[in-house]
Amino acid sequence: MSSSLRELGGGLTPQHANGCTADGDLLDISMKDLVLGVNNIPPRWLKRRFMQSQFIQRLMPCSYDAATYVQDPPPFLMIHNSDATVVGSPSADGTQNEWRLKGTDNPAIPAGTFNNTLVGQYAWTNAIYFRDPVILTGLALRCWAPAAFNWLNDWTYHTDAPPGKTDGQSLDDLFLEISVDNPFSMEARNLNDIELHKLRFPVSSQMMSTALVAPDNLLSVAPNQTTNLPQLFINLDNLCIPLHRDTRARISLVIPQYENAAEDDIAGWVSSGGIMYKPWQSTSFTLTATVLEPLGSI
Repeated sequence: MSSSLRELGGGLTPQHANGCTADGDLLDISMKDLVLGVNNIPPRWLKRRFMQSQFIQRLMPCSYDAATYVQDPPPFLMIHNSDATVVGSPSADGTQNEWRLKGTDNPAIPAGTFNNTLVGQYAWTNAIYFRDPVILTGLALRCWAPAAFNWLNDWTYHTDAPPGKTDGQSLDDLFLEISVDNPFSMEARNLNDIELHKLRFPVSSQMMSTALVAPDNLLSVAPNQTTNLPQLFINLDNLCIPLHRDTRARISLVIPQYENAAEDDIAGWVSSGGIMYKPWQSTSFTLTATVLEPLGSI
């Protein structure tokens, strides 16, 4: 054996040569070397072998004061599945995948029912199939809430805030997830592998702006807007998460659904100054996933 000339795993493990004895310990070292290399991919490996691709999902919902202002939730769907939410007759086998996602518990949302199902959250999920191995490098969410378009989410709790929250406190009920379907039972959501979780964080820490103003002149760097545009911008980059071949990845955005009476003013998701609307009508959404795809067979 000799010192490895390869970079895999940092080049610190032995390189096997003809005539050497390949015992179990050496095989274990080699396999560990491969795992370390794949899970800690140096940026220089990616420069000439991969091409960046971005997958974008965007929703610009109708505002609450439009002619038909009550917009149905799709693409957002209740995170909890039940026969009561089925359009038409439920299957004879009953509802499958009781929960669309796992690990999304939100203590701010009290237990109860809403529209004949458990209150809690709405999930917007897109599934993307990758034939070859890819590397997930980034996930970004931009939410735009201009008052001029009657998207009025101010990203705070209001006077009727849930237990443990106070009026004016930053929202912390947004949830992002990237998961991978189990290759042997791809329709069983409870068997998904979670690749990325971001939840229970104050959105005030992710605001791009809370009060953009109109420019004073053509040379001003301020955006040309005449109303305040609070914008949420979550940018998760340099993730470097490898996804195996034949992956079906699911990119999910979850927003809360609070059970509230018409007079309640709970949070920016559902009300503003006595005006009521659905949570998906409080802002526009742009969710972008960035992956590196191989240029050829690897």
